[in-house]
Amino acid sequence: MNIKIRSEIDHVAANVVQYIIYIVFVSSLIGLINLFFPTVIPFKFLETWSWGGSLSEGLLNSWPIFLWAFTATGLAVVITRNERLENLLAEGYLKEGAITSVVAGFFEEIVFRWLMFFTAIATAQLMNFLSFGLVEWFYDTVVAPFINFLTFGGIESILYHPLGWFVGAAMVTANGHFRDGHKYLGIVGYLNSWFIGFFFFWIMFNFGLITAIVVHFLYDMLIFTVGYIDRVIERHQER
Repeated sequence: MNIKIRSEIDHVAANVVQYIIYIVFVSSLIGLINLFFPTVIPFKFLETWSWGGSLSEGLLNSWPIFLWAFTATGLAVVITRNERLENLLAEGYLKEGAITSVVAGFFEEIVFRWLMFFTAIATAQLMNFLSFGLVEWFYDTVVAPFINFLTFGGIESILYHPLGWFVGAAMVTANGHFRDGHKYLGIVGYLNSWFIGFFFFWIMFNFGLITAIVVHFLYDMLIFTVGYIDRVIERHQER
């Protein structure tokens, strides 16, 4: 677990420049799509930033993933042992974790829950046109029911969004890229990122992108905090 958390720090730091380039490029692309094809993306450019209820409501409704982060990470650190040097550098680890949590929460939500989601809406409709409706059929017949089953109907209102099938399809596509970006965490982290990503989408749709950013930050920070506490405990045990 400690190796994977360290990988998270290195991975996020290496991707900051890529995130910035992506944001600039895709923002421009979405602007062009809205200019020449104003009906393709059924949301205003900054609309997702102000969706839904208050930040406090979003945080209260995020308790399941906070509990999951605390429980799963706590179990992982209990059954493993850190290297002595890792325990000695616990404070530095927590500082790095805080920076990583801020970067991941901010950039990953902007990239995956907003910009990639918007471009995926346009892409889904284009691919459906080129496939003579096959993409929409496959999504409605296979993809949406399968994911709705796996998520216990929790995101059904997004999977079958009233504005069109392509909204749910875009969510699935963007979240797939979010999941794939966490392959370095191993199979458990890979699958966990997929489910957590859907929860972040649910938060965004119900409470806005800003709330999703804060929830993502707190989720990651909780994981690092549990790891830090474990290192401090082990350090005292070694004395």
